[in-house]
Amino acid sequence: MKWWIAILAVVCVGVVAGMIWRAQNRGTGIPASAAPVATSTDAVVGVEAFMRAVDSHRGPVRVEGFVANVAPDGRFFTLIDRKEFAECGTQNCAELALPVQWAGPAPAIKDLVQVAGEVKEVAASTTSKQTRLVFMANAVRKVP
Repeated sequence: MKWWIAILAVVCVGVVAGMIWRAQNRGTGIPASAAPVATSTDAVVGVEAFMRAVDSHRGPVRVEGFVANVAPDGRFFTLIDRKEFAECGTQNCAELALPVQWAGPAPAIKDLVQVAGEVKEVAASTTSKQTRLVFMANAVRKVP
């Protein structure tokens, strides 16, 4: 594998993690204890609405968005909102991008998909005690 591909992948993961951190720390104006908690996967939430109120979406949830990027190993991909896809396409100008971990076959870039799962706190790296949030998908469905 060429070294620049590995560097690009690391930079992309860092950018996405930074965007999630920024969105998470921006706040919604609702205390986390007073925020409604999603308890079923019936309602579908857009990427922007989900990321701007991630604390109110603890538990199972379905998120819909366009695939903007797929990691080389296919285990991670990023989703962006419909509005951002219309403005940016798959370029890196989207303000909010949701990193999704998925064990199945990766969707194609530009696919509109619904992912079902929940946000989990995971170690940022094997050597750090810091954590980050990742959407762990248990189902991915292409929207026709």
